[in-house]
Amino acid sequence: MAKAHAVFEGKAYCGTCYKREFKPVPCAECGRTVRTLQGRGPATCKCCRSKNRSCLRCGKPVPRAALTLDNGVACPSCARYYKPAKACANCGQRSQHLARDFKLGFEEPVCPKCRRKGHATCACCGKHRAPAGKDDEGRPLCQGCLKRKEPFTCPRCGRQGRYHSQERCSDCYWGDRLGKKISDNLWIMNQRWLRDAFQEFGRRMRIDGKAQKIAVDLDRHVKFFHLLDQNFSCPEEVRPRELIRVFGLDGLRRASLPFGFLVSENYLPEMLVEELRREAEFQRQESILEDAEDAWFHPVLKRFHLSQSNRRKRFESRGWEKEFQRYAPRSVTQDLKAAVKFLKFLPPEIGSIQEISEKHLDAFLLNHPGYRNGLRNFIWHLNQHEKTFVRFKIPTTKQGRKIALVLGQDKFHDLLESWSHAPDREVNTALIALFMMLYAQKARRVLRMRLSDLHHNPDGSFSTTFGDVEIPLSEILTPLIERHLEQREKQRAREGHDLEPYLFPGRRVGSHLSESSVTQYLHRYQVSAAMLFATWMFNALSNGLRQAKTLKRAFGVSDMTAAGYYEVFGARLFDEVSGKMRGNDGPLFFLEVGS
Repeated sequence: MAKAHAVFEGKAYCGTCYKREFKPVPCAECGRTVRTLQGRGPATCKCCRSKNRSCLRCGKPVPRAALTLDNGVACPSCARYYKPAKACANCGQRSQHLARDFKLGFEEPVCPKCRRKGHATCACCGKHRAPAGKDDEGRPLCQGCLKRKEPFTCPRCGRQGRYHSQERCSDCYWGDRLGKKISDNLWIMNQRWLRDAFQEFGRRMRIDGKAQKIAVDLDRHVKFFHLLDQNFSCPEEVRPRELIRVFGLDGLRRASLPFGFLVSENYLPEMLVEELRREAEFQRQESILEDAEDAWFHPVLKRFHLSQSNRRKRFESRGWEKEFQRYAPRSVTQDLKAAVKFLKFLPPEIGSIQEISEKHLDAFLLNHPGYRNGLRNFIWHLNQHEKTFVRFKIPTTKQGRKIALVLGQDKFHDLLESWSHAPDREVNTALIALFMMLYAQKARRVLRMRLSDLHHNPDGSFSTTFGDVEIPLSEILTPLIERHLEQREKQRAREGHDLEPYLFPGRRVGSHLSESSVTQYLHRYQVSAAMLFATWMFNALSNGLRQAKTLKRAFGVSDMTAAGYYEVFGARLFDEVSGKMRGNDGPLFFLEVGS
């Protein structure tokens, strides 16, 4: 028999035997006629069986199955994953994706690796294709891009972009793919507000040019929305402790993009972000105490944690909160970590606080000098609240003030030229670097500037306050500031809500740009924040600005810092360094100020 008319329980039947053995009976659900072996019932027709079935792999509804298995069906997209792997006719590697390619001479099914041998990534469209030529820079081009002489203009959006097909550019392709994946995953969410939020999340990412990244990572974001839908019946039930219970601290970190979107679009309350940070620190503190539960120092650690928590509450009760907080929950966590590090360093024969001596503390600081300041609160607690036979003391080391390399005039002007004409994608970091170089500001201080700290004067100039008095900003910064503010306004209009109060907002809602991003930007130009500050101080002092009070009132430079730099940059060194700086385009010297 070349082809069976029907297959039932693994047995094949021809047309004649099928009609003789399978008797017509009515469907138990719709009443239509269906044939069963010897007329057995109750029976269900094919249409009724396919109504509520879903794909075994992806879970999507499958009205028409591409593959029927013993335990279910597979949709056309997933059917290939259930086919048995076969050996490649060329290399022998077993694969589920074998295919013939007569153009390449493969008359038998071969694996994708053999079919794509010799392919390269096209420098124009970014696809992995057989190279047909090279561009002017020697990069491989596929056949379609080699024939196309002019930049590709997308017929759909009308913009020049990366070619994907004749109908659309790469941005339109990824936008369509993201939209399809969003629509395909809407059915798993039961709550209307989450479905609306999920759709708006996809639309916003597409507008922001992040369609490709989100489309690739969408499974991770779908899981975030799905867990919200399963564990919270309304936005009011979303609380910090419950979020940490459902997602975990690491899970919330990975879901920072969709979570920040929900807060920025008022699907979740804005205060939830700050509460979540506090609750995360409380969870870390509890985890530290749980890990030390079997150790002999666990009771001491609990008393220290209680003491520091009470200290934090006293500060908060007196108004030291938010940006004015003096002892944050994170500080308590760091104190606990330092205490555990010290107690675990002790010799194993020690079993009580009374057995600790000064030599143990000295040995710890010798091996871990970075914990010198972090351990002070725990040592103070031992001396004040624990019964010890000796009073411990962490000696204060007198360290010299290090002054970094001073930039030469050519290097200084090159940086000024590069940063003042920075491209649009680097406007914010270039403006931060100029604030640091022209006004002796630390990166942290510039990043914490609020939009309200920048004043736009009637004559078109800008001014701000770094110290005690307001000072005008250089005209060099005016075009860069205007470009940065214009970008912020476009982002605000695009997202439909007010941005964070910071002048340089970060990725997370309610945060500013990170210091690491500024450090990486400076390293690209082979400079550091210390070098910019030292250069500014040398130029200021060499030009006669030697009053410590003026430096403090105008730029916020402390008296001790100004005095230390003035001690180094004495009259004799001014002449020597000025001579070296003429015609020099690199760093000059490294000095250290004694205490």
